[in-house]
Amino acid sequence: MNKWLIKITPVLLPFAQYPCWQKLALFVLFAFLLLVYPLWQGQELKEKRLALKEQQQQTELALKQVKQGLQELKQKQLAQELTPALARQLMPIDQYILQQQSSQLHLHPLQWRMGEKPVLHLNMQGSFNALYQFFHQLLRQYPPLSLVSLQLEKDSENKENQQFLWAESVWQLDLSQLAPAKES
Repeated sequence: MNKWLIKITPVLLPFAQYPCWQKLALFVLFAFLLLVYPLWQGQELKEKRLALKEQQQQTELALKQVKQGLQELKQKQLAQELTPALARQLMPIDQYILQQQSSQLHLHPLQWRMGEKPVLHLNMQGSFNALYQFFHQLLRQYPPLSLVSLQLEKDSENKENQQFLWAESVWQLDLSQLAPAKES
């Protein structure tokens, strides 16, 4: 124990020579620092914790938005898939369209695009009267179909018959008006 005091004494010797009020002031200063430092550290930790909580909330909100977006995309994907029930409903329309092909009306491959409401892209060549009758009969036969766009151009490839037109049409099918197809 004496060895320990002997080693510390040269360090504390100048302190021992200070007047009593300076010793008290230094003691109060050190005590104040010893009390304030943990409080200051605690305040810093509290601020960090609050920042982390705020960051976590923002991350959770972003994750929630991503999950919601993913759910919407899944719903859209499901709406765009061709289900067997939808295929049964579209088949009679396809068959009817293909049966209308004649020498006056040449159909090119039709294409359905699935979505909330299926969209039919139909390209054909024919005389004006044949196209008019086809469109008219198709609308009468399938009222849930509505013509979204129609583009008519003079068929420049068909030199022998200048009366032929090239028609590009887009049709939209309202499934709520379409009678369900009977299952086989």
